[in-house]
Amino acid sequence: MAGEAGVAAFGVIMYISFVYESAYLGYAQGIAPVISFNYGAQNRKELHNVFTKSLVFYGMTGLVVTLASLAFASPLAWLFTGYNQSLYTLIIHGLRLYALSFTISGFPIFAPSFFTALNNGPVAAVISVCLSILFELIAIFVLPLILGVDGIGISVDAANVAALLLAIWFWKQNQSKYGY
Repeated sequence: MAGEAGVAAFGVIMYISFVYESAYLGYAQGIAPVISFNYGAQNRKELHNVFTKSLVFYGMTGLVVTLASLAFASPLAWLFTGYNQSLYTLIIHGLRLYALSFTISGFPIFAPSFFTALNNGPVAAVISVCLSILFELIAIFVLPLILGVDGIGISVDAANVAALLLAIWFWKQNQSKYGY
C-alpha cells in the first residue's frame, strides 16, 4: 500500500519495537522461575504478590516506553533514515501510530510466560499463537481496508488489544485453580 518506502518504514519501526519490547521479554523470562517455584511450593500468597507486581511492572513500563517512543520518535527515525526526508516522515507517522501498542504489549508477552511457568502450556500456546499469528493477520488484512495505510500502523495495536483481552479472560478463568 505504501510501496518500498512503506516496507522500509515498517522495518525500522519493527527494529525500534524490538529494543523496547526486549525489556518485556526479559522480565517475563526472568520472573518465570519465581512463579514456578511459588506455584510448586503452593505459596499462593507469594504467587499473588508476584503476579500483581508483574502487572504493575508491565503497566508502568508500558506507559514509560510509550511516552519515550513518542518523545524520541524524531531522533529514532533520523538515526535510521536521516538521509531521506520522505522516509523519515513516514517512520515518524508510523511510529506514533505503533507506539500505542507499547502501552499494553507487555501484558500479552507476560501471559504466555506466566502460564508456561504454571505448567499450562496449552493456554500459553493459545495466547502466543493468537497474538503473533491470528490477531495480527486479521488486523493487517482488515484495518487497511478501513483506514488505508494507517490501518497497517495500528494493526499491532489492535492485535495487542485482542491478545490482552484473551489474556485477561484466561487469567480470570484460571485464578482460582492456581491461586494467584
